[in-house]
Amino acid sequence: MPTPAEMTAVVLPGFGGADVLTADRLPVPRPGAGEVLVRVRAVSVGRTLDVATRAGQLPFANVVRLPHLLGADHAGEVARVGDGVREVSPGERVAVFPVLSCGRCAACEQGAQERCGGLRLLGVHLPGAYAQYCAVPESNVVRVPDGISDRQASSLVLNGAVAYRQLEMAGVARGDWLLVPAGGGALGSAVVAMAVHRGIRVIAGTRQPWKHERLLDLGAELVVDTSHQDFPARVALVTDGGVHAVIDNVVDVPVWANLGQVLATGGTVVCAGALEDARVELDLRAMYLRSQSVRTVRTARTADVEATWKDVVNGLRVPVDESRFTLTSVADAHLRPGRAHRGVTLASGRSIPYLSKSTPAASGVSAPVAARLCASTNHPSGPAGWNIVRCRPPFGPAVSWCSSPRGTCTTSPGPQSNFSSPHRNS
Repeated sequence: MPTPAEMTAVVLPGFGGADVLTADRLPVPRPGAGEVLVRVRAVSVGRTLDVATRAGQLPFANVVRLPHLLGADHAGEVARVGDGVREVSPGERVAVFPVLSCGRCAACEQGAQERCGGLRLLGVHLPGAYAQYCAVPESNVVRVPDGISDRQASSLVLNGAVAYRQLEMAGVARGDWLLVPAGGGALGSAVVAMAVHRGIRVIAGTRQPWKHERLLDLGAELVVDTSHQDFPARVALVTDGGVHAVIDNVVDVPVWANLGQVLATGGTVVCAGALEDARVELDLRAMYLRSQSVRTVRTARTADVEATWKDVVNGLRVPVDESRFTLTSVADAHLRPGRAHRGVTLASGRSIPYLSKSTPAASGVSAPVAARLCASTNHPSGPAGWNIVRCRPPFGPAVSWCSSPRGTCTTSPGPQSNFSSPHRNS
């Protein structure tokens, strides 16, 4: 298919609200030597790289050259290739890893591109993919396997790779416990999905009740609201002394304040973001006496992208829903109330599907964990196929009806236990 001379793009002429995003006609970029021109089919809309940058908020606004095209992680097909491109051909489906390193510094030579002092991001330092076409280095594209949609590919190419790097740094293995405080976001859900794929036992945190069932379906064994004062006791009880690692992408202050109860001896905290609060207090004496560590990471490596795609071939998926936004309706994606930062994808979906208002809230606990927290016995007066559950402290002595297949509780009949109350979990 011949490449047109012009394309539709959504331009950021100046910082501000979502209404500053303006559809325009621009020349189609020409791929230079070693570059690939991608016909964009799906592009993610993230909280930091898109929403915060559009609003002119730090840390990225000071490097944006206006007018600008947002759009970092995306997927599509190769439209044209520049001189010297050998690995991909026109017509092939690809996803684009939006992190560009210099390739010359000591960090890059060691394969640690996340430490590169010349690191740049598509959609931030360079024109992005809020357009029908985007020119990118060949080294930043990866072929999309059969059976993976454009939405899946755009959701995985950056978040999947960062999740891979975080799990490697956390040092967790099959059977270990992992706490992901912001498990409902785009990156958090990728961490949950990849951890479960590896056989790691996951406790997911979220403050949104509508996300409980989705996180349980993703494989989390317990869903907690870290803003509630009983969450450390719940984590300690389920894990017999704390999780092996915490992967925190927002700096969830209650988690850091309760590391003594939440993190096991020898455990590791990995941080790759500070969306909530950049400063926390740490009891370093308590940490070194228990051989605990804190590690940070900026983004993923090129090798992480390749490793993630091997997991994709072996069945790794991240959740997306069927909601779609066209390129010219990107402002609506940015305005999605409280949710536009959770992995919306143009012509695609969010990281965690919405629940309708008629969908019951989930209990926030899987059947194996429910069995650990509570003693469940058949009860003839309960609804057919349901059990009565008696929970031990700190989750009792309240009694709840609980469905036997998953161990998830309902609000009626009878009192509701603390661990399963929809209004106490999120």
